[in-house]
Amino acid sequence: MNTTKLVEDVNSLKLKLEQVELSTKEQMAKFESYEKEWKLNEEREKELLTSIGNNKITFNVCGEKFSTKVNTILSNRDTLLYNLVLSKNFDINKEIYLDRSPSIFAILMDYMRYHEITYCTYPSKVLYNLMVEADYFEVN
Repeated sequence: MNTTKLVEDVNSLKLKLEQVELSTKEQMAKFESYEKEWKLNEEREKELLTSIGNNKITFNVCGEKFSTKVNTILSNRDTLLYNLVLSKNFDINKEIYLDRSPSIFAILMDYMRYHEITYCTYPSKVLYNLMVEADYFEVN
């Protein structure tokens, strides 16, 4: 093996290592940002749970009302409802209006409570609508 080829290989490996190092630093910065956000959310959750009087939240979904415990929403992190409750943009002691499908919202609320859905009990059109609404509400 000649010296020129060896130097090229070492320089190529050095460049790849520098790229990996940069990528790792970027990922670590992102994880640190997520950690800060999670800690802020945990503090907000504690503050919220101590400040609310009735420990429930009511959603008005196109005229149909759904009430659930705030803990149900807070136990489903990274969902639209979780972020909505923690956002301080809404008074959760008052009902929150959502312009969505009440029949599908009921299924999503049951999923958020029990963390399971019996798919075979629903026709394919309902399952499709459920998929659309789950995507909207960021429920995985």
